[in-house]
Amino acid sequence: MAIDPRRLSPHARPRSLPLSGLLLVLLGVPFSASQAAIRCINTEGDFKSQMDAAFASGETQEEVRIKQGLFAFSNGDFGYSGRPDGLGKTIRISGGWSGTPGNCDSQDGGPSTTVLWGSGQRSVIEFYSEETFNGTLFIENLMIGGGYRDIGIPTCLFISKPVAGGLAVVLDRIRVQQCVAVPTTGAAAVSIFADQGVVVRNSLFVENDAGEDVPVRISITGSDDGYILNNTFADNASSSSIGTTGLTAVSSEPPSLLEIIVANNVFDRNTASAAERADIRVFGNVRLINNRYAGVYGTPLEDTGSSTGSAGFSGDDYQLAAGSSARDAGAYYIPLLQGSLDYYGRSRVAGSAVDLGAAEFATLFGDGFESP
Repeated sequence: MAIDPRRLSPHARPRSLPLSGLLLVLLGVPFSASQAAIRCINTEGDFKSQMDAAFASGETQEEVRIKQGLFAFSNGDFGYSGRPDGLGKTIRISGGWSGTPGNCDSQDGGPSTTVLWGSGQRSVIEFYSEETFNGTLFIENLMIGGGYRDIGIPTCLFISKPVAGGLAVVLDRIRVQQCVAVPTTGAAAVSIFADQGVVVRNSLFVENDAGEDVPVRISITGSDDGYILNNTFADNASSSSIGTTGLTAVSSEPPSLLEIIVANNVFDRNTASAAERADIRVFGNVRLINNRYAGVYGTPLEDTGSSTGSAGFSGDDYQLAAGSSARDAGAYYIPLLQGSLDYYGRSRVAGSAVDLGAAEFATLFGDGFESP
């Protein structure tokens, strides 16, 4: 079984991607919680100890569950800095949990119910892999925000591949908000460098000020492609001289065949000090499919089905209004999107095609129609 990128676009190249552990999970081969070592983070005090234990353990599957609440970090350059270690290891970090003291028994809260906060004084999270690490890092169903830096270090989330070994990354249903860099420095809110594939989907990147950088920067090298699917980048700012206010997608340098697929995303209400705003900046092999943006800096391999103009938010936390032209406007047959939930926990797809952005429109009835 293999993923055929031709289902993404009629112009995508005819080759199949290897099924790494990252892709298998997203296509329905489940992460086995019954086989994983499960750790519960109840308070700020046990955040570091539980994360460090998961990263350093000899287990091949680690699940870190974070309870609902505000985890406001108040010390250090990073709220938490950790180094995943191990070979063939899968680490899943998720929020929205509740339960008896010391236990995370029920995931009954959405992404915004678990908040990792930099208190407006420091970067929030750094994952910098050990040289011996080879595996997959999942971050799901939580919010990261309140980061601040006055030097060129990511303000909220920084994930870096090991010098040797390999790293795959999945971000699903996360919120990155109010991450601020001093205007004269370059510091993305989120930076990801991986060499065994990246998937970022169903997430909100909003109200960030990246100084001279961009809010989100993703780079891949190695064995698997990258996929940035159905996210919303809105109300972000940049003082970059080229006015890039949303995303930088960087594939490995040619002649590598690796690609980053950027599909079904919404870029809206972003601002820049430059005369011309570009919501997407591309380097290397990047394909743009069915996005809504103000402009592109660089030359993608293709730009198919994309459009400009407002997405038409309802005013309710970046959800789409009933009359939004972003409804049913996405590329429907994307293997790594099918079967997922939107940011608000609703099933994809609720109409003739997937909606653009992180939110699937909330129909009155559960069958994809607005009337009986």
